[in-house]
Amino acid sequence: MKKLSSCLLFVLALTIVFHVAFVYFLPDIIMNYVIYRIQNDFDIPTNTVYHNEVVNSDTRKVVRPCPDLLYSGMAYDVSERPVRIMAPVPPSYWSASFFAINTDNFYVMNDRTVKGGYADVVLVKKNAPYPVPKNTTVVVAPSPRGVILFRTLIDSPSRIPLLIGYQKKARAEALDP
Repeated sequence: MKKLSSCLLFVLALTIVFHVAFVYFLPDIIMNYVIYRIQNDFDIPTNTVYHNEVVNSDTRKVVRPCPDLLYSGMAYDVSERPVRIMAPVPPSYWSASFFAINTDNFYVMNDRTVKGGYADVVLVKKNAPYPVPKNTTVVVAPSPRGVILFRTLIDSPSRIPLLIGYQKKARAEALDP
C-alpha cells in the first residue's frame, strides 16, 4: 500500500509539473511559430506590415478567417529600436490589436478611438528611452517581440477597392533610439 501511495504521489507531482510547464511555455511557443510563419512562409521582414488579399477558399492563410474582413499584420521587434506604426482609418469598422509574445492582447485601437482618421503609434519596450514624434500615441510593449493584427470590415462589395486602398497605406518603420 505504501508503494502504491508513493507511486500515486509521484504521478500527481509529475502531472502538476507538466501542466504548469505546458501552461507557462505554450503561449510563447505558439507566438514564436506565428512570427516564424510570417517571416519565412510569407517572406515578410520584422517590423513590416503585410496585407492579405480578400479572403476566399483559395487565398486564406489561416483556418476559418472571416470573409467579411480585410486582414493586415506584422511581426514586431522593439528589442533594439522603437517601431512607429501608421495607418489611415477607412470609413468602415477598422481595428489594430497588439499581441505580446505570450499571446496576451495588450493594446487595441479602432475607428472609434482613433482621432483625426489616422492612427500613429510608437511601440516601445519597457523602460527604454524613446523619441516621441508629435501627435503620436506611445504604447509600451510587455515583450520585445509580438504581432499586430489589423482588420477592416468589408461593409459592401462595391467598396472593396476603396478599402484595399486604405489597407495598403498601413506601414511601419523602426525608429532611431
